[in-house]
Amino acid sequence: AGLAFALSSGTLGAALEASLYRVPAIAFSAQIPADLFKAWNQGTPDHSRLDWQRLGQIAAHHTFSVLQNGALSQCKVLSINYPWSVSEETPCLLTSVKRAYFRPLFIKLSENVYRHSFQGFEELAATNPRNSSELPYDIDVLEQEQVSMTAFDHFMEEVRHQNLSERISQLQAGRLSSCEGGEVD
Repeated sequence: AGLAFALSSGTLGAALEASLYRVPAIAFSAQIPADLFKAWNQGTPDHSRLDWQRLGQIAAHHTFSVLQNGALSQCKVLSINYPWSVSEETPCLLTSVKRAYFRPLFIKLSENVYRHSFQGFEELAATNPRNSSELPYDIDVLEQEQVSMTAFDHFMEEVRHQNLSERISQLQAGRLSSCEGGEVD
């Protein structure tokens, strides 16, 4: 979530590339806790397999529902960001990308030796004007433990349609369609 991650995401990049060939795409990402990211980065085994299975099941349900209700027909790419605590009851909100950049990504250990160290975001406040009619920001929605869904065309312009907003609001897991019955567009 956020402009910095959007521009550096291979997942979103692949979805945008698919859209150039007229293939609608969904990019899924999860907000990973710092300790889990550190364990993954160091190659240390962790006990998060069940969490990843839960995220995968929810992503599968969202994929089916997005295809079934036609939300993907309203845009070229849908970027879906999950809080780590996502469950079947977590609300889904249509969002916009927060204009934020990475703080320094590396810390100096010694002369000419640096280590990656994520230190958060710096918001570009001047480019983030808000009014009550605008969509909430993706990062803010994730911080509220809700699912962020941002729609793009293949030029990475955000897509905003009332119809799309209504379809996204139907994707709350409590309203997810089962995989039986119903046709996929």
